[in-house]
Amino acid sequence: MTEEGVICKIDRNEVTIIIEKECEGGCHTCSQNKERRFNVVATNAKHLDLKVGNKVEIFVPPAKVIKTGFMVLILPLILFIALYVLTDLLLGIREELFKILSGLGGVALSFVGLFVMRKFKNREDLPEVLRIVE
Repeated sequence: MTEEGVICKIDRNEVTIIIEKECEGGCHTCSQNKERRFNVVATNAKHLDLKVGNKVEIFVPPAKVIKTGFMVLILPLILFIALYVLTDLLLGIREELFKILSGLGGVALSFVGLFVMRKFKNREDLPEVLRIVE
């Protein structure tokens, strides 16, 4: 998957890129004024002569997109179900409120884990700058 964006910060071999996408406008409920803007940190593995303001193309391997989707969407659901069931089986607590709270604790635990993983994430998991567009 490739995206284009503008470099806003360079730190050694890592660059922060602003990617702007416009909404297609089909839903009429967009709370973001039909424009989405987000920052992405990418590596300059090809050692291109990059400068702040350059428009670049970055590449994110599909496997990394799938892995990220799993970690953000599926893992919290799995932990919710696991802790919900384990509260009953291991602790013998039959009250629904406590099982739900335990499941929500699993969701919170998954997001804390994702936050910690993101802080110590390997640089090899970052997208790579392919080329300068302009």
